[in-house]
Amino acid sequence: MSQAPHSGSPEARRRLHEFLARHFGEEISHPKLGRIAVRDEVTRDFDIAETFAVDTVRAIDSGNPADGLMSGGIVVPKDGSPVHWAPTTPAVEDYVKAVADGERWWSSGGAEPVTEVIYYGLLTPGRTRSNPSGILRRRTAAGRTTDEVFTRNLRWEPTDYFRKYELGHNEDEHVEITPGEAAEFVRRIRSKLAQS
Repeated sequence: MSQAPHSGSPEARRRLHEFLARHFGEEISHPKLGRIAVRDEVTRDFDIAETFAVDTVRAIDSGNPADGLMSGGIVVPKDGSPVHWAPTTPAVEDYVKAVADGERWWSSGGAEPVTEVIYYGLLTPGRTRSNPSGILRRRTAAGRTTDEVFTRNLRWEPTDYFRKYELGHNEDEHVEITPGEAAEFVRRIRSKLAQS
């Protein structure tokens, strides 16, 4: 998973600004601690998200944590999911990796929670529910549905499979599977690719 220091893409910076304005007002300032700024030295670019840390200008200038926000990182997902505060544990890098690996969802900290997740096994000819050729998931948050497929890149990526299926352009069938069956498929694929 890519993890490089950077200043943030223009789109991620715009979304971050909107998030901060929602939490701290248009001036992006804490009522007692003053103006808030991005700590560029800890901004990171991952394959599935950009992460930012913010603090008060006073804390950045003084180096004194007592002058700061004591807040966690902010995650700007690249899949369009809502910007949110990262959980306090695990570490931000581990959190992003767990989401990329399909082991957890984006947190609802400051964002809309995922309200429903349905997994599907892809049944190409000769495949069964216990041995699908791939897996898909459909998740709903804030009334918005996102369809994803678990790829050879070992992460969930957007797919238009269901849209094409509904239009009659996909001949492959699919069947609903349990979260446990989906997790087992992910483990199997990881293990298989690690051995090759």
